[in-house]
Amino acid sequence: MAAVANAGIAYWQTMSAAASKPWLAMPNKRPVNHVIVIGGGIAGAFTAHVFAQHGIAVTLLEQDTIASGASGNHQGLLYAKISAADTPQNQLLQLAYPFVLQHLQAEFAKAEFWHSCGLLQQAFSPQEAQRQHKLLQRASADFDAWQGQNPDLQRLLPDATGVWWPQGAWVSPPLWIQALLQHPLIHVHEHSPVTALQAAQADIWHVHTAHGEVHSASHVIVCNGAAADTFAQTQHLQLRRIRGQVAYAASDACSSALSAAISAAHYLTPAFAGKHTFGASFVFGDDNTAFRISEHQHNLHGLAEILPDIAAGFATQAPQGRASVRADSIDHLPVVGPVGQAEAMRQLYAKLALDKNYRLQAACPYWEGLWLNCAHGTRGMLTAPLSAYHLAKQILEQKSVLPQTLQHCLHPNRLLIRQLIYANA
Repeated sequence: MAAVANAGIAYWQTMSAAASKPWLAMPNKRPVNHVIVIGGGIAGAFTAHVFAQHGIAVTLLEQDTIASGASGNHQGLLYAKISAADTPQNQLLQLAYPFVLQHLQAEFAKAEFWHSCGLLQQAFSPQEAQRQHKLLQRASADFDAWQGQNPDLQRLLPDATGVWWPQGAWVSPPLWIQALLQHPLIHVHEHSPVTALQAAQADIWHVHTAHGEVHSASHVIVCNGAAADTFAQTQHLQLRRIRGQVAYAASDACSSALSAAISAAHYLTPAFAGKHTFGASFVFGDDNTAFRISEHQHNLHGLAEILPDIAAGFATQAPQGRASVRADSIDHLPVVGPVGQAEAMRQLYAKLALDKNYRLQAACPYWEGLWLNCAHGTRGMLTAPLSAYHLAKQILEQKSVLPQTLQHCLHPNRLLIRQLIYANA
């Protein structure tokens, strides 16, 4: 484990001088006349939404129905689960959290599919308490030490300690996605699984579906989560799959007292449309989405450690919930940006396998017009919207909302370069 950790540190040190790395330079300019977005989850919907707001026509292709994958849960929680460490992931989350809240307040202030109810991030273990103690040493308007700010939670958890997020919120991702896609420039095609991407002449991409349809556009943005690395141009990403199952329960006399969200080793939302969401399981390397009673019991057990009375009531109900698969990268950061041609890059930058500091000047060969917004793991409700906004700014050649060092940390080409550098580690 120490060797892996040291390799990761060395990798980020290598990336610190990213401005001199040709594989992180942007591709050639390309006029934007039409965009195809692959994937109908939060990443795809927000990407389509941003381009439509800029006056760009968007075709969105979804293999199943909108919000049928990892973005299909009844509710999810919005808060930035960060530590005091100055890591790229923490930097991204600290930017993404206020961005999403401002978006919801500005565009959907009166919508019923989200509510800024407040959230208690409970210190459920000595290790978590220590991590939170370090975090609370930093002044922030986003969070504070828990001091019973929500009377309902205080009654339910009189001895709790933790971090209170006053603007912490729950969101219904499927309804949010539907709202994002309500734009005359966005054309949604459900049940349209993409089988191949083809770079054509005259700055055009052809996108082929299983039904024999061919859609064309100047730009293609892959946002389909765990399936993002299934195309010939993206298979080198080698994303990891994480199965997660959440549970649902009808509100009862005990649970109806919950007016704020709770997150510990497991989480519980206030009821929306008469139903709570709680969970969740995490199973790495499993892409099966069947509902499992064993994982439902796991979620009930986790809830019982926080709120035993509520868990006991939920245990009397018929098991219900859903499972989905999320995608994660090897360094746990999203993959956002333009896509390099993997085989050509392996040849051009092969000497990095012998010396990671070898200075190379060869310009990166790109699949021009092909971009990614994926691998958001379990934090997609926060990181996918900001990533979509950043990506649109890049493609439209406007000033990005992310610092350049963070842009480099998210760049898709980092994964292939890492593979070259640490192939024999």
